[in-house]
Formats: sequence, C-alpha cells, structure tokens
Amino acid sequence: MKRTISYLALILTILTFWTACGKDEPGEKISGSEYYFRFKQDGVLKEYSRNGTLIFIDSAYLPVTSSNGYYSFTTGITDRASAFTVHINDFTGTPIVAGKTYKTVVNSGLTTVQAYLALSENFTSLYTSAITNADPPYESAEITLTEITDNFVKGIFQGKLLVDETTSATVKYKITEGEFYLPRSKRPREETIPEGDGFIQGIINGKKFEIREAADGLNIVSAGFYTDNSSGETTYRFSVSGTSNILLPSYNTLSISFVLPTPFSGGTVTALSDGDPMTFEGYPLFFASAQYKSGSGLVNYTGLLDPSLEGMATITFTKFTTTKGEYIEGTFSTTTGFLTTGSSNSYPLSEGRFRAKVE
Repeated sequence: MKRTISYLALILTILTFWTACGKDEPGEKISGSEYYFRFKQDGVLKEYSRNGTLIFIDSAYLPVTSSNGYYSFTTGITDRASAFTVHINDFTGTPIVAGKTYKTVVNSGLTTVQAYLALSENFTSLYTSAITNADPPYESAEITLTEITDNFVKGIFQGKLLVDETTSATVKYKITEGEFYLPRSKRPREETIPEGDGFIQGIINGKKFEIREAADGLNIVSAGFYTDNSSGETTYRFSVSGTSNILLPSYNTLSISFVLPTPFSGGTVTALSDGDPMTFEGYPLFFASAQYKSGSGLVNYTGLLDPSLEGMATITFTKFTTTKGEYIEGTFSTTTGFLTTGSSNSYPLSEGRFRAKVE
C-alpha cells in the first residue's frame, strides 16, 4: 500500500496521536497534610493539595551541596500526561537562599542565574519561560523561596510560558499568583521502591534514556493499543512510553509509536521513509519523543522518519499480548529520526528495549 501525504500533515498527525494518549482517569489519593501547590493559568486557578485527589505531587528538591558546580531548585506537579515545574539554577556556585527573587540573567551569551517555569502537555508540547541566550531574554519568570527549613520549602512564582522560547516572544500562557508549601527533598531518592518492574530505555546522540518503575515511586511506564478513524481511514497504533520523577535532576522521558492499517499481531514491524520530501511510503508509520534535563533546562527530541532521508524504525515484540494488565516486551531501534529543537541534525536510536504493562 502506498499513500501520499504532505510532510506538514504528517507532523500534525503526530500531535493528534499524542493528544489522544491523554487520560481522564481520576487522580491517586495521597495521605493527608497541609502541603499545597497552586497557581493561575490565564486567570484560571490550578490547585493541588496532598490531602486531596490529584495525580502526583511530591516535594521541593533543594540540595544542600552543589552539583557539578551549580545549585538547583525544582518542584512541581505531574500527571500521566502533563507536568508543570518551577526551576532555579545558579551556575555561579552561590547557594539558593530565601527572600531573593530569582530571574533569568544573561551575561555575554551565557546564562549564569536561571529561573524558569515549564509546562509539558501530553509529553509533546513544551512551553517555558525564557531559557534562551537572547539578551535581554524575551520573558523572565520570577521565583522567590519565602521560607527554607530542613523539613519544608515555601515559595511564590509568576511568569509567562512562550510558544517557542528559542525563536519567538509569543506568549502561550500567563502564570500568576503561584505559591507552594512542600516537604523538602535534599537529595535524589537512593532507595529502590518496588512499585513495578516495567522499563523503557534507549540511546540517542550518546545520551542513555532509561525509566524503571522500580527505581522511584513516581516513575511511570505503560503501553497500549489504540484505534483511530478521525481521518476517515481506520488505523491501529501501538505506543509505549515512560517518564521518570520530574523533581529529580535525572528526569527523562521516552515514548515511541508505530501505526498500521491492520491490528498488531506481534513479530517485527518496520517503518521506512522513501527519500522523497513530498511523499511518505505507505505503512507502517513511526512517531516518538524524548526529553531530559540538562544544565540549561530541558532538551527535547522529536522522533519522526523524515521523508527527505532514507530512514528506518523497527520494533520486535519478544513477548506479545493485547490483554490489559499483562506485560508486553520488545526491542526497537531507528537509523535516523530524532531531531532536537532548532537543529536539522537527525540522530539514530540504539539499544531500545521495553517491558510495560498494557493499559
């Protein structure tokens, strides 16, 4: 089968697929306390408390010592599809203190003190306040830690989330009246929390992406089969994805999807591009995303077999099931297809492996 679609349409299809992954499940109960995290997004109150129903709210990560010469602070909330986070990085080697309002500061093209907000929607769209080297920055978040103790951190924040902070000052969301009161975490969790044994991993551009459920209580790995007929043509998609604890410096995500005109039945599936920038050769189709924290914020990869390159993505199911609640296993790789924001370089993915519960 061969069908011809524009490259732009293919990109838009990615967004449709990933948006469809969002779940309307109720949140998990977390034992009661007076801790909270809240803010207004375009004037609409978003409020989360540990004695209410929400998905994930953990702690305020504020180490006592520096990491590779800089001090950092991170907190936020996340559910199974999106995450909102608050960040301070001080690359001058000065500890983060209470009572100081942190903003993005740019000096000779290098960010020395960095305060920013970030919103990841459906693991595909990322909006942040300025973390670019533009001088002056387009917009700067304002974050103040009002009280720091050994046991908790209180703070306030505001700012604007940009459509694309590297190229445009266009505002996506305005964040106001942000405040939080959360228990303090001084170091990444070192203990193993046996809440699951799912995992997904792979190497892109020398970076190993790995999410293991058993390593942290906030790590999530899941897989699923989905049917889509929004375009008038029925297609079948298999997706597997993982996201680690967003509060830790090692935060990363990795998600892959393959699309077929018929239901999946196991074995090996290979997606190919035809080297023609105006067409894409039939089925299967391949989409993916990956994300991790670096010293200057989040690094994002978009996984797509560029029709202008002769690329290939392969998945092999070593244990196949479509039964919800059972584990599916496999390996995957690509020859091209992972692009970073603002770059035309395309990187392969190697050593891809997964074990995930079907939802």
